[in-house]
Amino acid sequence: MTDEEYEFVLTDRIAKIQAINEQYDLEHNAYLSFSGGLDSVIVSRLLDMALPNNNIPRVYANTGIEYVKMVKFVKSKALDDERFIILNQTKNIKKTLNEYGYPFKSKEHSLRVEQFNKGHNSNYIKKYITGYDFVKGKQTDFVCPNILLYQFEEKGKYNYSNKCCYKLKKALLHQWQIDNKKKMVITGMKNEEGGNRARLGCISDNGKKFHPLIVVSSEWEQEFIERERESMRTL
Repeated sequence: MTDEEYEFVLTDRIAKIQAINEQYDLEHNAYLSFSGGLDSVIVSRLLDMALPNNNIPRVYANTGIEYVKMVKFVKSKALDDERFIILNQTKNIKKTLNEYGYPFKSKEHSLRVEQFNKGHNSNYIKKYITGYDFVKGKQTDFVCPNILLYQFEEKGKYNYSNKCCYKLKKALLHQWQIDNKKKMVITGMKNEEGGNRARLGCISDNGKKFHPLIVVSSEWEQEFIERERESMRTL
């Protein structure tokens, strides 16, 4: 990546954050869903570059099944910066998974298995299994790997679902968002990650979600980390 390419993306992302701030007043109406991972760390830094001295909350949901090092990292950030807020899940994890289903491969795959078990959304299942949309008459990009097709042979055999992510994490964040009257969540999602994210725009869900990194590449992120390492002091 050339210096010109890097600077173009950086300038573009900073300008985008500033433009969205003018439109939605991020400091008063938004929070960053902070996972402690690379993407959310970069978004946090970009927010500070675009909006110096901002007080946008960085909210971390500690579900109880997070990596120990990740939890320690976020706790260390919270000690030095009051914008970092940690929410601790109190639900029994095993009971929740048994009741709502276990995640497997991805949220989308787990959802399709659950739908298959219940006999719902037959066209979605067909599209996912075959890679072909029989209603629109065309191939689809999102398709089940051949090695996992066996999970669609017998209903009820595999207790998979995408609900645990919501029950253990998203519900926690959503309740905080309601309690604190925030209208928008800022994420670290990228089109490059594929699946449903490949079709997202910078703003989604009728203005409820803002994705500053949506168009950036992993190559650009690595370059950003190298150049901002000293300022971020996180890696």
